[in-house]
Amino acid sequence: MVKLLVFLVIFGGVLTFAWIFFMPMLLTSTLERRTGFKVTVERLALNPFSASVGVSGLLINNPSSFPRTDYVWVRSFEARAPLKTLFSERPEFDSVRIDISHIVFVRNQEGTLNATLFYDRLFPVEKPAAEPEDAGKKAPVHPAPKAKQPTPPPEPQRPRPKPMAFLIRHLELKLDRVTVDDRAARGSTPRDFTLGINQTFENVTGAKQLMTPAMLKAISPVGTVIGGLIPGDLGKVLSAAADTGDQKPVKDELKSITETLEESRKP
Repeated sequence: MVKLLVFLVIFGGVLTFAWIFFMPMLLTSTLERRTGFKVTVERLALNPFSASVGVSGLLINNPSSFPRTDYVWVRSFEARAPLKTLFSERPEFDSVRIDISHIVFVRNQEGTLNATLFYDRLFPVEKPAAEPEDAGKKAPVHPAPKAKQPTPPPEPQRPRPKPMAFLIRHLELKLDRVTVDDRAARGSTPRDFTLGINQTFENVTGAKQLMTPAMLKAISPVGTVIGGLIPGDLGKVLSAAADTGDQKPVKDELKSITETLEESRKP
């Protein structure tokens, strides 16, 4: 009996060590395989009993198709959540802390933006499988002379999925520096922006809540530059933040973006 207990203690220690040792490699290999971006992590801690996760030293580098390697350096990321809510339709997080040292937005000569490529590969939109050309074909039917062909009924529209619901009771967001490097624009040189964002948010249920006056003021120096790089509505939001500093047009654009993203990413 004593030997069995000793064995279980040793075996548990081995499993714990293996869990701690292999978990960062599992995370980085999964992200690299899915996105093609090189990922390294200094430390990753996960406690399944308290549903807490901690990451430090997360570095994401661009693929070789970009003229520079650096993309994102996250000093630390911490999240804590009630375990039962993670499997519900509305995940809830007691606290989330994100400390980002540096983000580099780089567009290569082909016009591809690294941030867009990373997001599209990480969250690909599944397209419905196309039916084979011969599938569903029937033998041609020759109608009687002057017979009027019936108008086919319109295809039923797919109902719009509901936006993903979530709750973050306490969110701390830090972002020190942003670099914009547009190699697709002739004569462009890299531009560095020190933002010094250090904001706290309570009871966050959507991205539009992050667009506070303090946040708009912080991102205004870089808004116009990044807004010109990012296509679509997201670029409009950043440009609006830089041009007017007014919350209303920014929130209107951001609301449209978040609803579109949340709905299009769901199967």
